[in-house]
Amino acid sequence: MLEQDYISYHQQNSIKHIRIAMPIAIILYTAFAWLDYILFPEIAVSFIKIRLFIVAPFLILVIINTFIDTKGKYLQLLTSLSVLVGGFGVLGMLYIGGEKIFGLYYVGIALIFFFNFGFFSLVFLPATIVVFILLFSYLLLALVYDVSNEVLVSSLFFLVSTNIMGSISCYLFDYASRKYFYSNHLLIMESRKTEDLNLHLEAQVQQRTASLEEANRELVAANEIAEESGKMKSVFLATMSHELRTPLTAIIGFSEIVLSGENDKEEIQSISKIINNSGHHLLSLVESLLDITLIEAGQVHLRKGEVRLVELLADVNSIIRQEQTKLEKQDIKISIDTKTFKSDYLVITDGFKVKQILINLLKNSLKFTEKGEIVFGCEEIIQRGDKYLKFHVIDTGIGIADDKKEFIFDVFRQIDDTHSRKYGGVGIGLTVVHKLTHLLGGKVWVDSVVGKGSSFYFTIRNYENLESEIFDVEDYV
Repeated sequence: MLEQDYISYHQQNSIKHIRIAMPIAIILYTAFAWLDYILFPEIAVSFIKIRLFIVAPFLILVIINTFIDTKGKYLQLLTSLSVLVGGFGVLGMLYIGGEKIFGLYYVGIALIFFFNFGFFSLVFLPATIVVFILLFSYLLLALVYDVSNEVLVSSLFFLVSTNIMGSISCYLFDYASRKYFYSNHLLIMESRKTEDLNLHLEAQVQQRTASLEEANRELVAANEIAEESGKMKSVFLATMSHELRTPLTAIIGFSEIVLSGENDKEEIQSISKIINNSGHHLLSLVESLLDITLIEAGQVHLRKGEVRLVELLADVNSIIRQEQTKLEKQDIKISIDTKTFKSDYLVITDGFKVKQILINLLKNSLKFTEKGEIVFGCEEIIQRGDKYLKFHVIDTGIGIADDKKEFIFDVFRQIDDTHSRKYGGVGIGLTVVHKLTHLLGGKVWVDSVVGKGSSFYFTIRNYENLESEIFDVEDYV
């Protein structure tokens, strides 16, 4: 493979050389026609025919071929043939002229040797083969004409000496050319290895840089999370402290008033109601904390069973109306959306968890709604070929800004600190909703417009439509 590469390299580099050497050879070869006229005018025409109509045209064809075959694929062969044609042209003149010109024109063969070894860029092997063919042909021609020993010996000595020196020079040139090519080849290979190594090192540097950048991003993200966690912790502790202190202060303060014994029966009943409500508020806080703790610890397990959907909604409606009375928000209209379904459903699920989700959403809506209405219900939907029950809780409350929607389901997060202080709560309810919904195999999301209200949705699966049973939702409300 490497030898073939060298031959291609030598052929490519020989093209320009041949385009210079061949015209020089043609000029010299044809220029000696004047000597033919001077020395042998009677046979000069035959010599000129050989020079101008045989040798020169062939050499011109070789030059033309270098412009056609730009890769020099057949250049060595054509150059070797041109040397043979030029040599046999001289031998043809010797044959025509006979013994009388042997002592003069054999020098022409020496000139052919000179061009063969020094100008035509033939490699050592073909150059040597061509020369020996010409020498052998010259010797046969000399024997045919019975050339004198003096002429034969002197001419052969001159030609052989020229051949030996030319062969040595051609070999040395070929050796030097090969050595240069192989050295250059090794240099290119090392250069490629260096480039590959540089590319590999550059890739490693880029990879390590990317890893460091990724690590830095992760570190920054972790730091931001840590800072956010610290901030959330501080907000939570402050909020929890406020939420606990308010009912505890009421319980302690009003219980001391009762213990003073200075109140009549009617005042004691009013104070007892306040203490009772404060106690329920504390219990709700503790239950919420317990719920989120158990969910985070993976200690909440589903207890699935058959649940009648209308009965579930009716139970939720009863519970939320009691909450509405405690919050003294009877002016807000709370209703079940009876337009979204026409028949009852038998759901295979954990009914207590579904109730907990709905109650938390309704309490959240009740907390952040000052006037208007709250509607909750359920409808059957199809998503990607699968059937779901989609529950909804829609209110006319304060609404949620778009940039707040992404974290309202995070633990201890609320819409705004100001609202937290105004409306109370520690930001656990929606987190419980999010965790329980995913535990049931569904999802929860919210649509909201600030100042106009919010619409919370969640989905569950595994149910049966009880179309055969006639019922009226209003009977359960």
